[in-house]
Amino acid sequence: MNHLEYIHHALILLISAIFVVTIVRKLKASSVLGYLMAGVIIGPFALGFFHKVDSTKALAELGVVFLMFTIGLSLPFDRLKSLARYVFGIGGMQVAVTTALITFIAMHLGFGFEPALVIGGSLAFSSTAVVMQLLSESGELAARFGRVSFSVLLFQDLAVVAFMIMIPLLGTQTSFANVLFPTIMKASILVGIILIVGRVLLRPVFRVVVASQTPELFTAMAILVVFVTTLATAKFGLSPEMGAFIAGTLLAGSEYRHQVEADIEPFRGLLLGLFFMTVGMSIDLSLLKANASTILSIVGAMLLGKGLILIVLAPMFGLNLRSALRMAFLLAAGGEFVFILMPTAVTSGMIPESTSQILSISVAVSMALTPLLSVLGKFLAEKIQPEFGVNLEAALSETKDLNEHVIIGGYGRMGQMVAKILTENYIPYVVLDMNMARVADGRSKGLPVFFGDIRRLEVLRAIGASRAKVALMSVDHPNSSIRTVHMVRKHFPNITICARARDGEQAIKLEQAGAISVVPNMIEPILQTATSVLSAFGTPREEVLQIIDSYRHMHRPENNEAISEA
Repeated sequence: MNHLEYIHHALILLISAIFVVTIVRKLKASSVLGYLMAGVIIGPFALGFFHKVDSTKALAELGVVFLMFTIGLSLPFDRLKSLARYVFGIGGMQVAVTTALITFIAMHLGFGFEPALVIGGSLAFSSTAVVMQLLSESGELAARFGRVSFSVLLFQDLAVVAFMIMIPLLGTQTSFANVLFPTIMKASILVGIILIVGRVLLRPVFRVVVASQTPELFTAMAILVVFVTTLATAKFGLSPEMGAFIAGTLLAGSEYRHQVEADIEPFRGLLLGLFFMTVGMSIDLSLLKANASTILSIVGAMLLGKGLILIVLAPMFGLNLRSALRMAFLLAAGGEFVFILMPTAVTSGMIPESTSQILSISVAVSMALTPLLSVLGKFLAEKIQPEFGVNLEAALSETKDLNEHVIIGGYGRMGQMVAKILTENYIPYVVLDMNMARVADGRSKGLPVFFGDIRRLEVLRAIGASRAKVALMSVDHPNSSIRTVHMVRKHFPNITICARARDGEQAIKLEQAGAISVVPNMIEPILQTATSVLSAFGTPREEVLQIIDSYRHMHRPENNEAISEA
């Protein structure tokens, strides 16, 4: 293939992706479905722009590598620890029970144990891409069912790594038990080496790269980390995707995580889109037409079975029927990992190509239904078990599972902004406010906002202040906020208290009462404005930062004279 043919193929891929995905997103469906549909349209079984899928498959598989890297990047240890009860509890049980049930059904339909197990595991997963998009768009990630759904998806993301290792082993002629133990040992040794070397070298190397102040070098370094760990695991006979996942976890707890995620996102998005288009090109439309009843039966059984399993498991972990229904309808459909696991199983000779096609089409159909299922779940939840209030009783019910969370006192402008930031970063929180209009606004968005007086000790105890990590005082009344800070420090000495102050005098009193971090209302906006002015004037960035930092230090509450002058 000459370079003009490559350009021609790239042009077809880009035009079809932009056109179809734009229409699909206008219809409020997932972009994953758009890429799949675009692949079907230009593939060999429809318009025939591509006669061989192999020409794009190698590049497309990098999308899976970057997907696993970003999954690892979103799993710092402290986040797993705060959600451990749900991640390894309901998440682990959902994957185990669903896999076992589907494996049992597949064996009774004539499949051997190994292919049945692969089918069971592939259909047990939900769509991280679709569900997280829906939760982010609706702002319900901070709601209890949103946190639990996120936890289940986290475990599924971890479990898929195990399946990627297991499937090639299941396809070998030798005994699975004889191969599994050496493979686990090999994987453990390699992972240990990568983790040790990575923790010793990564931060110093990244510091040198950051010091060069060359953004493209930082991006290149992030990609290099992905490729090195991917190559290392592949050389040891393990899944390249596992190497990418390990690379992500290495950087998950570092100070460079968010910048790496931002730099990698365009590559991940484009290559993952290409991967889904490649999957779409492989879908045989004649097979879809000939097996329509089978595909609809698989979709119906999958939605019903996974939904019922989640509804049964939910009460074991303290979820009420309302949260259980929302979670079950959100996670009942299949997920994108079937498009990764099925081709591996076909290559290993475990599953026929036709079976892989039927299962992939069934999952694609179920993913298309996920937004509708989410709306239906919300409707049924409200009809069967209406929201019983926004008072202390409701707060106690919804927050009893929280641990190391943030308490926000006041849902004004600052409280709303902080809540939005916490939601986007998957940090659990609960908000108290005495303004019913604000509370109703927060509840309408599915957020954990409750009517309650943060100045009362019994209210703080009800929302788990003894388990909380941070408390933000953003109330409007100066004297009330000082008394509240003093009470929180006295009864909950381990909590970190942040507070908003109207002026320097109040800031001093808040710190004396026990607040660790106090931000005067006017200081930061003034400093940000000054930063813009200095930058526009042409002052070097390093000098601007030094000037602003010196003024920020000068106006800290302990500098009494500077505060009074300000």
